[in-house]
Amino acid sequence: MTYLLDRHIDLYAGLSVRPVGSRTRLIVAVGLVALALVAILATQHFQLSPVSSVSISGMKANCTTLIEDSTKGPVTVGSGTILFGCNSRTGWPPTGLACPGGCPSAYPVFNVSQTGDYTPIFNLPHYYTGLFVAGTDGCSPATLGSPPSQLTNGTRMQLSGSDSSPSLYYYCASYASVGSNGATLITFTISWRSGSTLFTQTFPSVRVQAQPPPSGFGGCGAASLDSVTPATPVNGVLEFECVDSAGPYAAFSVSVAGYYTPTFTLPQYYAGLSITPIADTVSNCTMLSSGNPAFTPLTNSTQAYLNSNPSAGGYYYCANYADVPGSGGTLQGFTVSWSSGSTLILAQTIPTVTVPAKTSAVSVVRGIDNGLYYSTLAGSWSGWKSLGGTTAGPAVFCSGGGASLYMSLRSLDNSSIYLRSYSNGAWSAWMNLPGGTTTEPACAVMNGTLHLLIRALDYGLYYNSLNLGSGIWSGWKPLNGTLLSSPALAASPGLNRLDVVVQGASGAIWHRALINGVWSQSWDPPPTGGSTADIPGISSDGLSLHLVVRGADNGLWYSALNFTSSVWSSWVSLGGTTGVKPSLATDSAGAVHLFVVGVYGRIFDKTLAPGGVWSTSWDDTGGTTSNPVAVSTQGTNIDIMVSGTNGGIWYNTLAGSVWQKWTSLEGSTSLPPALSAIS
Repeated sequence: MTYLLDRHIDLYAGLSVRPVGSRTRLIVAVGLVALALVAILATQHFQLSPVSSVSISGMKANCTTLIEDSTKGPVTVGSGTILFGCNSRTGWPPTGLACPGGCPSAYPVFNVSQTGDYTPIFNLPHYYTGLFVAGTDGCSPATLGSPPSQLTNGTRMQLSGSDSSPSLYYYCASYASVGSNGATLITFTISWRSGSTLFTQTFPSVRVQAQPPPSGFGGCGAASLDSVTPATPVNGVLEFECVDSAGPYAAFSVSVAGYYTPTFTLPQYYAGLSITPIADTVSNCTMLSSGNPAFTPLTNSTQAYLNSNPSAGGYYYCANYADVPGSGGTLQGFTVSWSSGSTLILAQTIPTVTVPAKTSAVSVVRGIDNGLYYSTLAGSWSGWKSLGGTTAGPAVFCSGGGASLYMSLRSLDNSSIYLRSYSNGAWSAWMNLPGGTTTEPACAVMNGTLHLLIRALDYGLYYNSLNLGSGIWSGWKPLNGTLLSSPALAASPGLNRLDVVVQGASGAIWHRALINGVWSQSWDPPPTGGSTADIPGISSDGLSLHLVVRGADNGLWYSALNFTSSVWSSWVSLGGTTGVKPSLATDSAGAVHLFVVGVYGRIFDKTLAPGGVWSTSWDDTGGTTSNPVAVSTQGTNIDIMVSGTNGGIWYNTLAGSVWQKWTSLEGSTSLPPALSAIS
């Protein structure tokens, strides 16, 4: 047990309390002075039981949340002592109360009206070295005052007081080892026990400000990435700041305006480094707020003029990066050193940042519950996520979407047409179009317009277009003719040209083109007509429209329309037979890739070299399916996805001339998947 009146503890060694008006056994040399102080305090009358007070037997808290009394000295780096009290009250300090060195402005934290043993319970956070209780003399009493008394967690101490002469107390907390960059002394609580009862008081967090060097600079040694600017695939901008236990603050502050010189070397992928004096919930690095100053670009070893006391309390770093591989990468950490003249005044480390892989492809399938599900490829395929809604057939991606993908489908009612887009990792709401279709729509995005073709309820072909800038649809326009299946559509953005090929009422093959917004006057057939037993497969390389069909004999036949001469080539047999619609795609080098399903379900491909001829033999991909193959190109790589013969969903890539291994995406579907690259 600790006896308050017998303890004389050095201030910086702990925490102590000292009562006002306590009858203290002082040494004879100061006895008369103490008696005089007691007599003065005994005559004071002020409120000891505020509305917010909490009490235990003989002891009463005057508040539950404490405040720092800044009038008792500044909180500085290194070491020091902080006086804590309650919010100030009217009438405190009372007239005539003598406090050597001046009375605290804060109200006492508790008062004791009954001498007894009381037990404090607390745990000091980092930097704190001791906790004390003191009287109105404060944490640094004058020569005649009693020193604060240190508290020990879980150890009883005797506090004196009476109903007629209550004793008043403050807390004093000592701290040490705070570096020149400052720190935050975090919040903690203290509970007092007398028997089984207790009350609890909370100490606030206290910010120890960085000590500005002679040049007027201050900041943390290691910066952190601001959460409002997470790393994005390929390119982006990052904001860096300082963070401690109390939260984020400026990367560095300037108290003396002037010219300062930054020294740094940007690692691979970084394209520039700037500073901004504004930090918003939406980073000023990515969105310059109206009325705020522009960024200050930094150049290695070149002076920059910095203002003092910017509105956010300091400066933040903005770092731009670009050309990180789509598979992801690492932005290595680096150091920014600031100097004034030849004097180094601050060195800060910018942390290493991981850039995630780019979402390079999206797939949508109809599950066995008829619901729609999607998965994304960013290095590896994600799990399947529900898109909501149901469909009567497979979803269809619009070709040429770029960074924004558009998808159309026929609803479960077998006629309603729905459209939805995917951009920046998020899907738009469903859009229901007027009209109806009896098969899957065909669509393409080209030069700011979405083009949509359907076989309507009367089996005729109809066209509609959406201006992606204004959001206005052109309205349905009949293109005449009667179709046995969905139309096939190919876009040539460089020519502002759209080609559609259909299976006519008798299986005949017909073609029509939309060039610069104007449809050709009539349907034209490929040479010598020809017929097909399925939806045609078409693709454009910008020079010709390539057409492959499953003939009436289930053989595979090829023809091409030269865009310059408007002449179709003669039909050429590609060999082999299939019972499934062929799939065509053109890679970035202009090679045309054909995928078919053989009579035993094996998946084969053949390639037409740019300006050349078809490969002489079929390449076996090693997979099997009973549905058409979904094909997408990424540069010269060819991605395919199929629903396996057991309903599983499988993916493979042709890189150069080598197929990678088949990868299962889990899940199950009975229809062909939809697959599209995203740029």
